[in-house]
Amino acid sequence: MINIKNLKNRFEKNFGKIEKIRPDEIREQTKEASHEKSDKKWIEEFKQKEIIAEEEKIQETRQTGGMISIANAQKKRQQREKQIEKILEEDLDQVYMELSPPNQMRFRQAGEETANLINNLLDKAKVKVAKILKLIKKWLSIIPSINNFFLEQTAKIKTDKILKIKRDKEN
Repeated sequence: MINIKNLKNRFEKNFGKIEKIRPDEIREQTKEASHEKSDKKWIEEFKQKEIIAEEEKIQETRQTGGMISIANAQKKRQQREKQIEKILEEDLDQVYMELSPPNQMRFRQAGEETANLINNLLDKAKVKVAKILKLIKKWLSIIPSINNFFLEQTAKIKTDKILKIKRDKEN
């Protein structure tokens, strides 16, 4: 049977034969060994991360492309609405100034609503001219004591100008 003293003696005798290695060398050797093993893993992980990054870039471009097109569409829509508002307010400066302040505010709000509704109608593939004409007539009828002939004529002129915006956009 081997007792502890014998083991200790054997160890002490063989310890001198064992090559002494500094702790720094042990760390370097273990790092090198672990690097060789981990290099392969690291390369695989790196490739996977690259693939994931490329997929994320593709998804981002798809998302931002959609966002950009939505933003552009909204911007164009707002510009068209401003054009419609300008057409509606054309030649009505003097009439607007003659209105009382509450009627001015009501007229302005109704004009903005009308421009928005007309803009929505222009978004559709088939533009209904009669609806646009009706909206403009309704808006102009807010003006007290307006001549019916003037109302009809002004509404038709404004409708034609608004439809020209739609035609220009399509061409």
